[in-house]
Amino acid sequence: MDPIQYWDMTYQEITVSIEAYTARRKADLQLEAVLSYRQAQLIGKLVSRALGDKQKPPELQEAFPGIFPEELFDQRQDWRLMKERVAAYGARHRKRGEKKHGHDGRGTTSIDNGRDQSAPPRSGERPEAAE
Repeated sequence: MDPIQYWDMTYQEITVSIEAYTARRKADLQLEAVLSYRQAQLIGKLVSRALGDKQKPPELQEAFPGIFPEELFDQRQDWRLMKERVAAYGARHRKRGEKKHGHDGRGTTSIDNGRDQSAPPRSGERPEAAE
């Protein structure tokens, strides 16, 4: 609040504003205390794990319940779906590479080395045998 707003307020508005600030500050301190306490618990569990405790440390959603949505962590996918996605990505990548490098699907292992079949053979080249 700036000074001009303060001087335009009544006594009751000032009192309510001070009480609201005090309540907000107290809630912030309580949140900080809870987070610090929880962080200390997690550090203790991780140190005990490092020193040989067999118990696994809690996952993030277990350590801070209610903060992170469950959907964020339950994204296990079927391997068939992942296989389809990888195959589609590979097909797009190959298609982009063909466009970029001028390949039209024909290899360069033939006699004409990828030359257009409609053009007549150049002098000194033998024509391909008809099949």
